[in-house]
Amino acid sequence: MIDEGWFPEEQLYEPTELEDPAYDTWLANYRPETEAHDLLHHLFKDKIIGPFGTRIRDLGLELGEHPSTPRYATAKLDGDWCVPRLSAEVAERTSWLVIDRLSASGETKR
Repeated sequence: MIDEGWFPEEQLYEPTELEDPAYDTWLANYRPETEAHDLLHHLFKDKIIGPFGTRIRDLGLELGEHPSTPRYATAKLDGDWCVPRLSAEVAERTSWLVIDRLSASGETKR
């Protein structure tokens, strides 16, 4: 979302000093996979069973947190057939998150 320009510059804090402890925290958490996981984990918290991962079968969605440093979390779909169902479920739960079907399918935007 940051790379896509969703936030104005004054709302961003990107530590650049390698000795800054905030840099390690930022670097450990700013990954597209982790961002996707965290958004979906929060959105579907009523369906989350375990502390390190869960599978939401009706959506074909698997969320996982891997025991590593820096932090690594993933959100995976069983296949392209899952995108419409996930998109509809997300739309029912919130209006602030939208799944771009073109990006999800791997097609380029024009």
